[in-house]
Amino acid sequence: MSDDLTPKEKKLAYENNKLQAERTFDQHNKFIDHLNQATIDSGMLAIRSALLINGGAAIATLAYVGKLDIKDAASVIESISWFAWGVAIAAIGTASAYMANFSQVREETSKEKTWKHPYILSTKISKRWLYCMNIFISSAILAGAASIILFIFGMYDVKDTISSLDTITKKLPI
Repeated sequence: MSDDLTPKEKKLAYENNKLQAERTFDQHNKFIDHLNQATIDSGMLAIRSALLINGGAAIATLAYVGKLDIKDAASVIESISWFAWGVAIAAIGTASAYMANFSQVREETSKEKTWKHPYILSTKISKRWLYCMNIFISSAILAGAASIILFIFGMYDVKDTISSLDTITKKLPI
């Protein structure tokens, strides 16, 4: 069919195709911007929540320890390590979330733009960045889940430690 076109019609078809490609490029760039912002916002919210609950639990436990005898306080303070590890793992999750976002942007910007449909093609480099992005996403998810699990273990450890204290049981009303 393209053989039946005159040179003027071929040029017009080329120009129309070029306009369609430019529109596709613009949509693709807007998608990258929107996707990147949404990923950053939701990922950081999840990680901040994990940081907050672990840090808050550690602070609450320390405030409670201030009212205990020295001997009892030492056993409760050991339980805080669960929350400290939860904060550390959440921080690793924050770094992983950042690297996932960075990798995704690099993956999208490494794609080749062409004047022929589908206009945007994956390259060897973009596929490597996609692989990196998936690793960092998995790391961020695992870190977030691990942080919550550490919070749960810490919560139970503090509960068990406090319930086993001699001071508390002697002060309970009968």
